Amino acid sequence: MGRAKELMIEEEERGFSNDSKKCVCAKMFPHQKYIQEAIKKSTQYGYCDYCEEYGAIITLNEVVEMVYNNFIRYFENPAEELPFESGGDWSEFNGSGYHHKEGGGYILPDNRSIMATSEALEYAGFQPYSDELFDDVANSFHSNDWVLKDTYLLTEEEQMLYDWDKFWNKSISEFKNGVPYDIIKKNNEELLFHITENIGCNLKELTITLSKGSRLFRCVNYAVVPNPLLPQNIWAPPAKYATAQRMSRHGQSRFYASFDKQTPIQEAVSGGTDKKHCLGEFALKNDIKVLDFTNVPEANILNVPDFLVYRFFVSFANAITQPVADNEKHKYIPTQLMRDIIEEGYTNVGIVGIKYRSVKGVDTENVVLFLDEHSCINYLELVDTEIL
Repeated sequence: MGRAKELMIEEEERGFSNDSKKCVCAKMFPHQKYIQEAIKKSTQYGYCDYCEEYGAIITLNEVVEMVYNNFIRYFENPAEELPFESGGDWSEFNGSGYHHKEGGGYILPDNRSIMATSEALEYAGFQPYSDELFDDVANSFHSNDWVLKDTYLLTEEEQMLYDWDKFWNKSISEFKNGVPYDIIKKNNEELLFHITENIGCNLKELTITLSKGSRLFRCVNYAVVPNPLLPQNIWAPPAKYATAQRMSRHGQSRFYASFDKQTPIQEAVSGGTDKKHCLGEFALKNDIKVLDFTNVPEANILNVPDFLVYRFFVSFANAITQPVADNEKHKYIPTQLMRDIIEEGYTNVGIVGIKYRSVKGVDTENVVLFLDEHSCINYLELVDTEIL
């Protein structure tokens, strides 16, 4: 067998090939840290064929190899896995939860489809800065038909979303039917554990540090807390004044704050009320760690340990910031339970809060700290107050 034929067989078995002499720089991969790091370690310098800037580069073939090897962790060629129906009567499958193209095709569950390489790469979060680069990578794959692995099973993302939806509906229903909070928590332990276990596996990527001296702002009104100018009243409210909130149940004292002045005012002052409000400004006494659901790393195959799980985290982050009307506070039950489980599970590794987006705007952020009216003084200094 000649060497040329051996190389052809090797390329076929490898699943990709690219004979281009093109090179690429790290700038072309704003969302792919794995490739960025590989390029920064490169000892080859030259001009990038996509932006024409000089710097550290690697070959396009090296990029294709990295992308492909991560890609096939989640995708496979349907010809290697799926049954194929060449034609005949398909009526027996109607309503069965499966489908294939008219006239013949791969037999697929209704929630699956065959994806072209470009479509599958987009699903996987591969987003280089250049469309030309994207096409060059996609065209290097030998197959143009892909399907998610374990086609007939739920993906990790789908399982977590299914668990979350089930937990959301079940916990709200139980609360509306008068089931006590602690019993609801016990009834949903398994679902909660599955979700928080995945948070634990990705704790490093989800954790940020709020630096000593960082300012936090909190607004309270006189209708809820008498004499809010007293430090103990403008910190986390005394339990007897604590109403049901997004992350804490009625009678549970926790410290809620924002990172700017306007957000807490907008959240506390609603409907043109003429009640007096007090705005408190606080400074952190030391660095603290919180889970950050405002900036979940982008779900892509070259950036996070499991991109399917991160697709769930994005959905979860959106769910915990949905507006809830005052007469629908029972809908807080799922997020109250989640905060409980996270607090119980991760304070021992230094996590003392959850950062999340405010319902008042895309660019506004809140934090709930796992502090009650007694422990606030250990973490926070009241810097200033203002009557509104």
